[in-house]
Amino acid sequence: MFNSRTGLTILAVSALLWALSFGARADVAAPALDISTVFGGSGVANVGGNLTINATAFSIFLEGTPVPPPIDIPDVPFTLTATYSGSSGPAHTFVNGSLDAGPYMTATFSSMTLFNLGNGLGQLLETPLVYTGGTLVSGLTAGSIAGSISNASSDDFSLDFTATGPQAFVAKAGPVVPVPAAVWLFGSGLLGLVAVARKKKSSNLV
Repeated sequence: MFNSRTGLTILAVSALLWALSFGARADVAAPALDISTVFGGSGVANVGGNLTINATAFSIFLEGTPVPPPIDIPDVPFTLTATYSGSSGPAHTFVNGSLDAGPYMTATFSSMTLFNLGNGLGQLLETPLVYTGGTLVSGLTAGSIAGSISNASSDDFSLDFTATGPQAFVAKAGPVVPVPAAVWLFGSGLLGLVAVARKKKSSNLV
């Protein structure tokens, strides 16, 4: 049966596989944690300039050719916090961030960009991480996180908002490989399609 986790997994896998098709070094995009929030929840919020993401890490992507299937892991809480710094057009900057994915990854970052795509959609552009611990990291020293949010309550991310649509994130271990913005725009498009499909399905059941 199709559920929110199935849709988010399809979204994350599709975006990751498409990202892996770019560049000779794209294979370092894994291992990576697949992270999502529950559809209809409020796992992403900006209140008083303090951004919080509360989600769940539920599988691990591994590198390889062809790409191996994801490995299911016991669900672990994922949290991310950062402070609003300013904006330039649709690009909103958050600084002094940290994230925690239970035993798998803890990290900090100096700055990240949340790009406003309009209509309640946002894209967390690939943000370099400095690891502070976790079994996923092994002997590596850096990685990144990126993702998509939907159904934000404000189209101005400098203001307070919550996001109640499906939210999908990937936190990867390994050298940061710049990913074209088109990849993440593609991911946002898929995320929007998932949300629309679920709304249509709900309408048909009424």
